[in-house]
Amino acid sequence: MLDELARLDDGGLLGAMSQSLREERAAAARRMVALGLLTQRRVINANPDRQFWCIDDREALAGEVGAELGISRARASAEMSYGETLVTRLPKLAERFLAGEVDVRVITAIDYRTHNVQDSDLVARLDTMLAEQKKRLAGTSCRGQSSST
Repeated sequence: MLDELARLDDGGLLGAMSQSLREERAAAARRMVALGLLTQRRVINANPDRQFWCIDDREALAGEVGAELGISRARASAEMSYGETLVTRLPKLAERFLAGEVDVRVITAIDYRTHNVQDSDLVARLDTMLAEQKKRLAGTSCRGQSSST
């Protein structure tokens, strides 16, 4: 792999970096969307009798996810929240994220800034508007991306 990259010219190296960044974004999106779907299955649809236990379903899942991914329970819980937002509130933006077109830092900022919006019609309009954004969602330059993204 190193020899293969060493043979590339400057443009090829820039292209390789750009491609790998899109792949990293798509991988982060798959992880967060999977977390959102798992959270829906295990927490949102959980047995209501357990909601007042000292360790509720959300905390138990965060511990399980943290152990599986080798991250802290707090980070797992945060990523569960981002995943829930993508799956339940911003599915169009999630599609762009899954395509590797949106940076994870942008997703976390959007989650933070839209968390208190409760009007479902407004959330749907925000989702459409954000998904239709061009360059600003990348978080970096959009070199090498077509103007249709």
